[in-house]
Parts: sequence; C-alpha cells; structure tokens
Amino acid sequence: MTPKMLIRQFLGPLLLPGIAVRNYLLPPYAIILLYHSISNERNTIDPVSIAVFNSHMHYLSKYFSVISLEQLQSSLYSQIPSQERSFQKPFVVITFDDGYLDNFTNALPVLDHYNFKATFFLATSAIGCGIDKRLQNKYGLKIPMMDWDHIKSLLHRGHSIGSHTSTHRTISELATDQKIREFTISQQIIFSNTGLLTKLFSFPFGDKHSYRPIDYQLASNYYDICCNNIRGKNIKGQINLLDLHRYAINGAMSFNEFKMELRGCYDVIERFRP
Repeated sequence: MTPKMLIRQFLGPLLLPGIAVRNYLLPPYAIILLYHSISNERNTIDPVSIAVFNSHMHYLSKYFSVISLEQLQSSLYSQIPSQERSFQKPFVVITFDDGYLDNFTNALPVLDHYNFKATFFLATSAIGCGIDKRLQNKYGLKIPMMDWDHIKSLLHRGHSIGSHTSTHRTISELATDQKIREFTISQQIIFSNTGLLTKLFSFPFGDKHSYRPIDYQLASNYYDICCNNIRGKNIKGQINLLDLHRYAINGAMSFNEFKMELRGCYDVIERFRP
C-alpha cells in the first residue's frame, strides 16, 4: 500500500465528522462524478463492476439529488444569492467519458432503474468504429464503442450528450488551430448524426497539465459548460461553468472510499499533501 493510500485510509474517517458539518454550512453545491467503463471485465479503462455501479447509484438515491449538467447550470448559476442555504440533499451529476459500449449495455439499465439521467461525453472519431483504435494501438485493449444508434437511443431516453474532442488528444499540447478543430469537428459530428448541437464538453484527461485557462476560454466560443478531471465541489457563488470539477470513480475504490470521496474527505487530504 502506497503512502498516499495509507493517508487516505486512516485520515479519511477521522475527518468525516468535521467535513459533514462543513458541508452542511456550505452554500448549495454539486458533485460531478466521472465514470469510464462499467464492466465486469478488467481489460478496459477504469472499470467499475455492474454490482458496484448499482451500489453507487443506490447510495446516491438515498442521500443525494441527481440532476443533469443542464439542471446544474440553472440551479447553481442563477442569480439567487449564494448565502441562501438550501436544506435539500446535495446535488450530484453523473457523467461518462469516451463512449464505451458498456455504458449502454451495463450502465444504462441501472440508470433507468433509478430514473437517473447522465451525460455521455464522446470522443467522436471512435464512435461507430467498433473497437477504439487509439486504445488498441496504445494499450493493446480491444474495447467496443457505442455507435450512433446507441447515442440516439440515449438522447431519446432523456440523457445528455457532450463532446470529448474528436481524437482524444491532450488539448494543452496542441496548436490553436488544432484545438479549434478538436472542439468543432466533434461538435459537428454529433450534430450531423443526431441533430443535436451540443454545448457540453469535457477535456480529455482533464488534469491540470492537460488544459489551461486559455483553453477553456477558447472552448467557450463553442460550448457553455466544460468539465475537467480535478476533484472538488462546484459551489454556488464560486462556480465556473467552463471549468467544472469532477470526481473520477474507478473499481479500485472501496465503497467506504466512494462515500468519503463524495463527502469531500479526500479534498482536504489532497490540499495539504506535499
């Protein structure tokens, strides 16, 4: 077990009572969850088993109010003063990156069971191509992707579709004209296949090295909402719709770690870790 894992394991539970009080006193906030693959197979990207995913959704149904990204925009970015503390459950948004077929075959039935709506961010060059060639070439993984009939079915069921670029390249490493192509081509491909001009975007990789403020400012020419992969709550009065934080969830997490992640225990640990 790494030092980081030890710190998380032992400090997290100790912080929980204080974090609970802090969360209660905060203005309304939203937590955005990031999933990749929902699968019982291990040869995929950050897989969460179907049973574990179901346990996550059951937990959300009891203690959180699940909303869409569009609802987050209206709920937390309105002109209501942030000091007006709501006594409702905290908001949670469910998102998936890349466009894996198991999102449709495995995650969707669970989402339907709880009547939850999610946002699916698509790396559009891989949609409808069977196997993601990028992952096959880079990691030797043969991961089936959704096709456009799957995407249209998601839309028909009330889910949201966003762009995850066309080719899943690191935005910060690209020239400006290449960035614009990644932003616009993916948006155009989604429109041509579904009739939806999406205004939702998530940065590939999404850590602090893979995009910069100039990148989400550039993205704002095409999108209203952009998500990263940096943990943190999105708090009313402090929220930046072009730089929304997300908690990456994977199958290596225990259920207790999942709960502590949602409560923000690890936010504090990461903030003070050298």
